[in-house]
Amino acid sequence: MTKRLVVDAMLDLCEYVSTKDLSKIRFVDPAGGDGVYIFSALDRLHDSAIVHGFNFSKAVGNLRVIEVDAKRAERLETEIGRRLERFGVDATVAASIVINDDFLKCRFPVSDVFAGNPPYIRYDNLTLEQREYCRKWFRLFRDRSDLYIAFFEKAFRFLSSHGKVCYITPDRWLKNQYGQSLRKFITAHYSVPAIFNLDGTNPFEEDVYGYPMISLISTEKADSTRYWEVRDLGQLNEAVANCTGRKEATGKSVFATAFLKTMPGDRWTFEPSSPAYARLNLAPIEDQGFTIGIGVATGLDSVFVRRHFAEYVEGQLLLPMVISKDIVDGRIQWSGHYILNPFDSDGNLIDLDEYPKAKRYLQQNASLLKRRHVVRKRPKQWFRTIDKIYPELTKKPKLLLPDIKKGRLIALDQGEYYPHHNIYYIIGESLDDLKALGAIMMSKVFAQDLAAQSVMMHGGFVRHQSQNLRAVRIPQIKQIPATMRKNLIRAFDDRNLEAVDEISEKQFGLVPDKPIVQH
Repeated sequence: MTKRLVVDAMLDLCEYVSTKDLSKIRFVDPAGGDGVYIFSALDRLHDSAIVHGFNFSKAVGNLRVIEVDAKRAERLETEIGRRLERFGVDATVAASIVINDDFLKCRFPVSDVFAGNPPYIRYDNLTLEQREYCRKWFRLFRDRSDLYIAFFEKAFRFLSSHGKVCYITPDRWLKNQYGQSLRKFITAHYSVPAIFNLDGTNPFEEDVYGYPMISLISTEKADSTRYWEVRDLGQLNEAVANCTGRKEATGKSVFATAFLKTMPGDRWTFEPSSPAYARLNLAPIEDQGFTIGIGVATGLDSVFVRRHFAEYVEGQLLLPMVISKDIVDGRIQWSGHYILNPFDSDGNLIDLDEYPKAKRYLQQNASLLKRRHVVRKRPKQWFRTIDKIYPELTKKPKLLLPDIKKGRLIALDQGEYYPHHNIYYIIGESLDDLKALGAIMMSKVFAQDLAAQSVMMHGGFVRHQSQNLRAVRIPQIKQIPATMRKNLIRAFDDRNLEAVDEISEKQFGLVPDKPIVQH
């Protein structure tokens, strides 16, 4: 159950407040549960009737709460009936407010406000019937969608021309592939006046993991999106009041942002909309002459990657490989692993007869190699790796980032190793360019922007996926003044995070956006 203070903040965002005349506003809670949303709405409607003098008993007909579970629906109807009686309304009216049905299947009037906590059910946990129904009737339910995606679309279908949808959900739809259709649809048809990132708080009465986020979606135009990092629920109401123009923020910086469609997949990125930030000459990493890639996937590491390989295969087929465990505190501590490269200099598979040691080794593991999916379509290439291997990559300087990483330090390979498939790498035109880039990537502001693009893992780990790295925009590396560039390179060589942050703040004006209240 959502905490009442969070519910009140969400209804404030929707402007479903007693100071307004709510007599004709149609309100829907799509997943009643214990009733905290509908109870708040009922109280506000009653107070609005007192303030504005309209007929409360008649206006109650504009409220709907939908609950799929019969016992919960019965309890909701009973409790709403009791509250209505306290307000001088016949308890039987509650029967018209509570709908015992599946929100995704039932019908109700076109409404002005949809507010609630839709169910979070991952694709793998949906029944076959649920998957088939959602795929048939909801075009935004794509890939491996969570059920709440369909709850968004159903609300949009019944949303009035001046309506609002305010849900508390996981933030995954902002970042994952399954949210692409939803993001694209919202961008085309609606605005998003506010997003509140509640990660690090618990907006529910019970312990729930899910990186919660409140999103307000409106049919009315909004030039920008207020994006708030909220770390203390006690300050949520202040943030909402500031967001709705009812109160100025006190003391802490406000992260006011605008949507920017920057990458394929209709990915959203948030950037400060201040004039000072707009003047910065920012660009994605790959637009600045760098290349982002990922290491080689073999399909069977136990055969292709190992230490003490020279006794099994010819040395000219081996490349030193860096694996994620080799990267410690921003430095490479090589564990001695090699990868067997089955390709020649032209990118073709080698002739095994020319390499008797490798032939014998691979044939000893042939039964395992031939079971791989990559071999089914090309059975004659049974000893290939999934990805081709390009030995020249080994000798190129490159920044290395493990796929799942905690902390800000970044490793530099000056041209000694081939990266494993769970390591992302960045190559550039010069070693100094890479070091300057690495320094900026170690800054707090870069870490924050990357986290905004990435799916956060438990424990504060970030996924360094290529699409996330490509979405972050940074100062133009080649346009950095010489002295500042030297300072960045020195800070990178020393792995000096304080110096990196100082340069980012003082020279570029890039300041990490603070949460509304610190821990």
